[in-house]
Amino acid sequence: MAQRTTSFQDDYWNGPGGQKTFTHPVRWGWLDGLATDASILDYGSGYGRLVAEFTQRGHTGVRGVDPAATMVHRGVRDGLALQVMVDPPSVPDSIPPADLVLLFAVLTCVPSDDDQRALIAAAWQAVRPGGLLYVADFLQIEGSDRYRTMRPDSTPYGTFTTSDGAVLRHHTSEHLDELVGGRPVRRERLALTTMNGNAAAGYQLLASKE
Repeated sequence: MAQRTTSFQDDYWNGPGGQKTFTHPVRWGWLDGLATDASILDYGSGYGRLVAEFTQRGHTGVRGVDPAATMVHRGVRDGLALQVMVDPPSVPDSIPPADLVLLFAVLTCVPSDDDQRALIAAAWQAVRPGGLLYVADFLQIEGSDRYRTMRPDSTPYGTFTTSDGAVLRHHTSEHLDELVGGRPVRRERLALTTMNGNAAAGYQLLASKE
């Protein structure tokens, strides 16, 4: 049994976080060669926004997993193929390796370096050989005062607390590149809106499993 990611914030994501709307866009052009029957796993799916978007575009093999039962149940009520992760960061044994694994705005929810490395390892394990890992997350805002309010000193720079209680982390692109590993296929910086409606900078990375 895998060790549960210690920085997963159960109370938040099963409480106020369970009512959020997520908007991180998919660069569909990056996935032009993906067959409609390809197996797709949204790791950290929340309420299944991406599962719904891929399904609406004709993909038949897409499902999602998330530790937050509140959000999973929200998506299941809408008819989406979602499952609760009982032992995160591990994917349930019933789910075979996928052609494409999505990791959208998940690392931002896991501030610890050690927990991020464990999460990425689990995500790569969920990718079949030759498959793709698509990571989308938030970049640090240069000179932002919000990062300086965190303590203790061991807290990674870029970590902050939202007004409604989530502890989140923004990253450098270099950190995300190194963390994800794999063989990079695409990279892009882009402007985003956060779940709380704030303007933010984002980074997306598509990598292939050797």
